[in-house]
Amino acid sequence: NDNWLSTAATVCDWYSSSSDKNNICSDDGLLQILHLENNNLQGTLPTTELRHLFKNQLLVFAIRNNTVSGTIPKELFQETKLEKLVLSHNDLDGTIPTLDNAHLQLLSLESNPNLIGGISNETCNNDHNLMITMDCAPSAVACNYCPN
Repeated sequence: NDNWLSTAATVCDWYSSSSDKNNICSDDGLLQILHLENNNLQGTLPTTELRHLFKNQLLVFAIRNNTVSGTIPKELFQETKLEKLVLSHNDLDGTIPTLDNAHLQLLSLESNPNLIGGISNETCNNDHNLMITMDCAPSAVACNYCPN
């Protein structure tokens, strides 16, 4: 699909690999779902450019199966409406930040072999159901998943 190449198309007209492609935008035209999986993306997450999306509207951000590197910017994942964050199968490194987000339901981090640390107690202590997927070995990620 090449709708994204058109200067007349809005972001809501772009193709989405999601089964929710009819709902990628809210009723008022704000992007809610951004699936960029398997897109050959490289480099680091652009903190400044993504901050507005995360803070105001985005519900789903998925970049699975790319070669995104660098650390997970903590400011992108605090006080957002984000419900699903899929960062698996990339080259992310550093520690996993504390996620101050009561809306988050899914955090997918598996196959990022250079992540270290674990899920913080602050993240686990948020009063909501959070599903976390991540690898424990051979990387240095501690398997201190949130208790049920």
